[in-house]
Amino acid sequence: MEKISALGKQYQIPSLTLEDILNTAARPKIEKRDDSIFVVAKLIAITPESASIDAQQLSIYLLPNQTVLTFLEGPTHVFDPVRERIRTGSGGRIRKLGADYLVWAILDAVIDHYLYVIDRFEETLGLLEDQLEENTVEIESAQIYSLKRDVGRFFRSIRPVREIASSTRRGNSPLLEEETKPYFADLNDHVLEVIESSEDLKERASSLREFYLSKVSN
Repeated sequence: MEKISALGKQYQIPSLTLEDILNTAARPKIEKRDDSIFVVAKLIAITPESASIDAQQLSIYLLPNQTVLTFLEGPTHVFDPVRERIRTGSGGRIRKLGADYLVWAILDAVIDHYLYVIDRFEETLGLLEDQLEENTVEIESAQIYSLKRDVGRFFRSIRPVREIASSTRRGNSPLLEEETKPYFADLNDHVLEVIESSEDLKERASSLREFYLSKVSN
């Protein structure tokens, strides 16, 4: 907390923005000012064996003079490819373009990871569906309820990202360069794909629960 407060003083981060950074229950959002862009998103981790999820908050603060500040609750490997591009990408876009491109790269890594989480959920749903077809006794009701709960939590965590992607696609900020607009437009398409997939996932989890209840009641 002391380090964040020190950064707040050094970069003149508004007190309300600092509160959002420290409040890890903050809703995902984007705030644009003439001299800054502030983004809050949720990074979702999933345990493949149980398909249980854990969410941590990511805050991104874009400033003039090619400055990006990021704040994350704990360590993650999600951004390793971005770090690797920075370390080894001499002459690449991440070195040639501005700080707004780095913001895009970070958000793109988050969205890519959402697709990974969706794939893991779909694998678990598929296994449970197959087991239900064969023998309901092998499945505990807690598995079904936990999966439905986590899918719903995942959906609620990522749905607000649509607003973030739409806002960055529109640009209308002096900190978003013309060169990066196509990347943010692609990010918006990427997010819409994720939202659509997560909606399908949510419906599928609900249908699985109803199917389970109908099977055990007969």
